[in-house]
Amino acid sequence: MGTEPLGWDETGNSRGRRGRARSKQIVLGSFLLATGLLLGAVQIGASVYQGATYKCIVDGPASPDAEVSERSDVVEGSAALWPLGRACKWARADGAGTVTTYSGNWPSTLTALGLALGGITVAILPATRRPPHRPSTH
Repeated sequence: MGTEPLGWDETGNSRGRRGRARSKQIVLGSFLLATGLLLGAVQIGASVYQGATYKCIVDGPASPDAEVSERSDVVEGSAALWPLGRACKWARADGAGTVTTYSGNWPSTLTALGLALGGITVAILPATRRPPHRPSTH
């Protein structure tokens, strides 16, 4: 019992400083994950505020192939997840279907994704580590 290395009990579980460090990593990882998800939600929320179709008509983006009009029947807006933002599905000017444009911002999308994935990694990675090998004291 008294011969275990500092920070580990006889079952190999961490305690003391290592246990507190693990708790701090979980808190940091959770904070990064929450920040990334919040950044993504704010991006999408700002892009579709007042209605995605309305924002497509007023702010675009429009395509050179699209029939641009103030009528709402030539465009349909929706939230886009890749990149985070707004997708505008326009009727083509030549009548041959639709063309979709995106208002998302790639740097912000990648930042939100990096924060979320980094948070998950920081929170989970320490749980996969094994305690250091302790030589036998026989």
